[in-house]
Amino acid sequence: MQNHRLALPTGYRLQHYELSRVLGKGGFGITYLGIDRHLGRKVAVKELMPDTIVTREGPDVLPQSASLAPNWAWAKDRFLEEACMLAGFQHPNIVNVHQIIEANGTVYMVMDYIEGESYDARLRRIGREPDEASMRALLEPLLGGWRK
Repeated sequence: MQNHRLALPTGYRLQHYELSRVLGKGGFGITYLGIDRHLGRKVAVKELMPDTIVTREGPDVLPQSASLAPNWAWAKDRFLEEACMLAGFQHPNIVNVHQIIEANGTVYMVMDYIEGESYDARLRRIGREPDEASMRALLEPLLGGWRK
């Protein structure tokens, strides 16, 4: 994936993590491939960056206007809640969260980097909508991660 216009630059250091490229961009954030410079391993770093309400000035993330500041505060609170909840799970079908970082006016979640094909890429590769059997094969292991 090409770098997003609001992405941090290649080589940016976030504590001891060095960001190398954008892995993906969704409605609420940008996910980077990073290198943990202390442990020498790849990580995924998800940055809260909902580009409908914020923008970037240098490394800092700011609301696009004063009227959007409450929305931005709400988004950061929800992201932190999600990150803390996800960090509480220990299951082979749920990614491990290593660290939550508040910096640059936003929040980052540092997670395991898992090599492989994205679901979107898989759908493009097979060129059709999934059938029931393939959906079950995908969803059942994922749903198993939510059982206590």
